[in-house]
Amino acid sequence: MSSTRLTLKEIELTPDGILIRSVEIIDSISGETIRPANLNQELCDLIKIIEIDIDAFFEVQKAKEKNENFTKLVDTFKLYT
Repeated sequence: MSSTRLTLKEIELTPDGILIRSVEIIDSISGETIRPANLNQELCDLIKIIEIDIDAFFEVQKAKEKNENFTKLVDTFKLYT
């Protein structure tokens, strides 16, 4: 398991596409923000090669639709991070 994560903090949909305004580096163990990430070409290049497996996301969305208590559990314990 890695000890750091990259999270997109401020992101919005614009007519031209997705605009990323803020990115943070997070400590995976504590969940604390280590520092804001520099918005530079190196970060842009990294984001271009990232692939995200979203199968688990879709499974959770289905479970939330079927069971209101599951939705409460996810929200209460912030199981989406």
